[in-house]
Amino acid sequence: MRMDIKNFKLNYAILTFLIVIVITLFRFLYITILPLSADEAYLWVCSRHPALSFYDTPPMAPYMILISTRLFGNTEFAVRVFVSVFMAAVCYVIYLFSREVSGGNEKSAFFSTFMILTIPGFALAGLLSGVEAPLLFFYLLSAYFLYRAIIKEQPSYWYVAGLTTGLGFLSKYLILFLPMCLLLYLVFTDKKRYLKTSYPYLFLLIFFLISCPVVIWNAQNNWASFLLNFFSRRRSSTALSINFGNLLKHIGAQAGIISPFMLIMMVYGFFRMFFEGTIGKNKHMLFLSFFSGPILIFFILYALFIEPPAPHWAGIGYLCIIVALPYFILNNNCSIAIRRFFIISLVTAVGMTSIIHSIPFTRDFFLRLPINENTKKNFESFLCNFPSKVGKKLSEIKNIMKDKDNYFLIGRGFALASYLEFYNKGQETVYMICQRTKVGHGYYFWQDINENIGKNAIFVDEDSRCEDTIKSLFAKVERLPDFEIYNEKGELLMTFVFYNCINFKGMEKEKPPVLKR
Repeated sequence: MRMDIKNFKLNYAILTFLIVIVITLFRFLYITILPLSADEAYLWVCSRHPALSFYDTPPMAPYMILISTRLFGNTEFAVRVFVSVFMAAVCYVIYLFSREVSGGNEKSAFFSTFMILTIPGFALAGLLSGVEAPLLFFYLLSAYFLYRAIIKEQPSYWYVAGLTTGLGFLSKYLILFLPMCLLLYLVFTDKKRYLKTSYPYLFLLIFFLISCPVVIWNAQNNWASFLLNFFSRRRSSTALSINFGNLLKHIGAQAGIISPFMLIMMVYGFFRMFFEGTIGKNKHMLFLSFFSGPILIFFILYALFIEPPAPHWAGIGYLCIIVALPYFILNNNCSIAIRRFFIISLVTAVGMTSIIHSIPFTRDFFLRLPINENTKKNFESFLCNFPSKVGKKLSEIKNIMKDKDNYFLIGRGFALASYLEFYNKGQETVYMICQRTKVGHGYYFWQDINENIGKNAIFVDEDSRCEDTIKSLFAKVERLPDFEIYNEKGELLMTFVFYNCINFKGMEKEKPPVLKR
């Protein structure tokens, strides 16, 4: 049978489905290659101490890890698999959303999905365990439901939007931008009539009810998580001043996670959305512009007046632009130059994402790049899986102790303690002391190290800074031979210090640093 090429029509829905499936399967394989990062190991430790919420994070990510590890065991795959599933779900929603706002244009929906799959920051969100993937999913889904509630005038979607926004709050506090964007949209457009109905208030009520576990936990713990995340996580000073250098750093960081050319396209897409919505009276684009612009503007001002935000914080602000941008590119009134630049942007994003994914396999090439020596060492240490090596060494040392059943394990700081707990043989509990930063103090809300009074311990540190502290906690402390990690060239990468500690005397319960309002 001869194929009629002239009449061949590409089915973009099937093509999108196949690409998402292939990329997701690839992620399932890829997430088994790298050792856990410190944050991933910490979230896994959180999952072993179920609570209504946690000091550093709402409960969604730890509970997803809890479910996946119950299904697949305590492995790197199980810790990460849920983020790959969430990002596949993001692709599905963004396809539906883009098709809807473009009047059923499957090609536009395909390109929106392709963008979310290939832009570096979003691609990484589907690989590394954390709170970003659930946040992206629930923000986008909530915006889509509100779109159907308001633009499509389907009132029942107000209620499901309240539900998904609440689930977003259980994922990450940044979901609060969504009700803020909704309020601005209702106040400054012809949709203000909705403020005289019960729908927005029922939306907020449902949102609050779903968010209650986090609120209750904070109320029981002196509002510790709210104070940390809203007031103390990054700010080093309360003084406000204009700093264009910080703004440039923020823009540079966005160019890194979005890709430089694609960031330009995002700016183009936002202004097209805004002007099509305001001047062109396109209600679909007006809606999308209100659910992206305020977020991006907020972080620009944050960088300008306070400090550069974490690069990924603004991620949710790009989602609605990604929904709309292909619609403008495929429009007949779009210039050839812009279309070509869009293709260049896509190719650049794919290239950057591919390079990032290739790092574990092209280590020597990256180590030859002109980057800071400390960065090189940290990078090389991570790729050589130092957490697994240190965890194995810890288990070996404990196993040779005469009274090994009377020993417990301690690590300095949340990162090392989390690593050691995941990678020691049998994944025994590792207690944490001497945490020096605000983040990571979740241990103080669940661990009771004094239940080990009278026992011996093995203490692990990356240096000897806590030697005096550990000596004050035990009747006798013996420093064991250091454990050194070398690269293939025989160059020293990291040194870990081990201590044999006899007869734990107990310690005053440590508390997180005082958080300033």
